[in-house]
Amino acid sequence: MRVISLVLDDDVDRALDALCAAQGRDKGEVVTEVLRTYVETARLRSTLKDPELTSLYEELAPDDVALADEGFEEYGRLLRLADDA
Repeated sequence: MRVISLVLDDDVDRALDALCAAQGRDKGEVVTEVLRTYVETARLRSTLKDPELTSLYEELAPDDVALADEGFEEYGRLLRLADDA
């Protein structure tokens, strides 16, 4: 685990204090959660920009849509059977 120094402007610090008090959470816990979310989002954006993954998505998307449509048709059939019962 690493300790860092963080400078917050007064408005953000007060808002963070209020939020932490309302949620019964520690500032460090909240800031760590926010940074973790930021890092994960940045990684995901980077991954989504990968041309190979974009190509793979474009290749698989029609099959995915077809499977979803098939699933909805089956779901509709099951609903009709339940209504008829």
